[in-house]
Order: sequence, then structure tokens, then C-alpha cells
Amino acid sequence: IPLLGGAKRRKDGEARVVWQQRKIGSLKVSPIGVGCAHWSIWPDADYDLGVEAFNAAVDSGVTFFDTATKYTNSAEDNHNEKLIARAISEHGWKSEVQADQLFVASKAGLSGRGPVNVWDTTPEGIKRACDASLLALGVDSIALYYLHWPREEEVSIETTMQAFEDLRQAGKIQNIGVSNFDQSQLNLAMKVSKVSAVQNKFNPQHHPAEQLDLNDFTREQNIAYVPYSPLGGTFPPKPLETVNPRLDELALQLGVSVPVLTLDWHLNLSSNIIPLVGSRRPESITSSAKVLTVEIPVDVTKEVAEIYK
Repeated sequence: IPLLGGAKRRKDGEARVVWQQRKIGSLKVSPIGVGCAHWSIWPDADYDLGVEAFNAAVDSGVTFFDTATKYTNSAEDNHNEKLIARAISEHGWKSEVQADQLFVASKAGLSGRGPVNVWDTTPEGIKRACDASLLALGVDSIALYYLHWPREEEVSIETTMQAFEDLRQAGKIQNIGVSNFDQSQLNLAMKVSKVSAVQNKFNPQHHPAEQLDLNDFTREQNIAYVPYSPLGGTFPPKPLETVNPRLDELALQLGVSVPVLTLDWHLNLSSNIIPLVGSRRPESITSSAKVLTVEIPVDVTKEVAEIYK
């Protein structure tokens, strides 16, 4: 694989020192983001632990956070968005990062408390969801707003995306994204509005050819490709299987975890990839975020790519 731009390297070319920020439309964000769903979707969701995890992410260099209307428990609508709003307002991180340097993405089209799914991709439903998210997040404009899933059998993609464009023109959202879209669906969305991000499932055990092709296309179009589940499953979380014991050996030699090597694999695949890590525990987020600062030798990067290929 190419050793991509977006990485600063020593003059001798031997090690990647730090990843530069990556672009999502008008935004410049950390090279990895944090998916915040795990802080809210479980019946025993711990509000305080979620805030602690948020602070740990900021202190680790993360400036990009991902939520959704659907990320809630059985007790409270918009639970995750309210949690993030509280975390930002309390400003409990230790670093010098300011609140306006943090960017929160949310999603519409899917809601419902706990295990109940309520789909509504009508223009009216999207706009109602946006107003509720603005209120829950305590902001006047959402940095990045996704359609959570396409529901073409109910409402055409063009009709739904027009609602997103209306919201953008009204200033309620700044950038438009789509999630769980294939190439043909993305093409339809792009006819109506400028799409800044595609969020799909993608990891070393789930990178089918069509997703690799979609990543190539998004890079050519200056669209961010945002993998969810970059380290394995979603709900319940299922970690990647170690496909080669050599991964554990390499991680041990560098003093990092296998997830750090995996995130480095993501970042080297393409300059527009911004993987979302997620965990209920602050220490797990801190561990994964070491990819932002640890020096991964080029030969290790290449070896990991060969293993995952």
C-alpha cells in the first residue's frame, strides 16, 4: 500500500510521527473520531462514565465525535446528544482544547428508544429530528448531519436529501453526510446536495471490493470516508479476531495494542479515511488514540497491510 500523505515522516522516511488533521467538507478534524453510541444504548448506560470517556478522548487528541438521534436508551430520547452537550458544557478535559475546536456529527432518519426502531426519512421527519438534535446538543448548527440509513422503499433518496439541503441552506447544518450507502445510492444523493462524508462499516475483516471501490470514488470526489466498526463489530461489540499471531508480536515490540496497528492500517489505506473508535471505557479510547502519536516504522506498516490483505 502507499504510505500516504497526511502523515508527517522523519527525513529518513523510517517512522510516522504524527498524523495531520483530515477534512470533512468545511471541517478539519482529528484523523480518528470517537463513536459515542456505547455511552447511551445499553440499559445500564452510565452518564458520568460517558462524560469521562469524552474527556479522555479530547485529552488524547480527538476532536471529532459521532452520535445519532437513535443512540438512546429506553428512558430518554436523544440521550447521547444530551450527554455530549453536557460533556462539552462542563469542559472537563485537561488539555487546552477549546469547545469550539470540537466537532459533533449526528444522524437522522432512525429513532426509537432502546431496541425499538422508528424509521422516518420523509422531509418532515428529517427536519423534526434536526430540530430535536439542535435542542439536545444545545447548538444553533450541527457540524455534520447524516442520513442514518436509506429507505428507498418508503421515500426516494432524492426527496430525503432535499430536506438535508434545505437544512443546510437554512444554516441548521453545515455539512451533509450519508451512512450505510452504496455507490448507486451515493450518486443519487449527490444529484441533490453536496455530500461531505460517507459512513459505512469497514474493517480488516469486512472490506469487500465494493467498499474499496467506494473509498476510491469518495477520495476522488473529496468526500470523507468514515468507517464505523473499524476494529470489529458494533452491538454487541465483537473484537476482530487475531488473523495472524505476528500482529501480537508487532504490537508487543512497539508497546501498543493490536487496535493501534489496525487503526494505522486504516489511516494508511487512504488520505480521506477517518475511522470511528468506540468504547464504554475511557482507558480503551485512550489506548486506541495512541495511533495519533506513536511512531509506527514503515516496515511494520507494510507488514500489517500484507497480513490484512
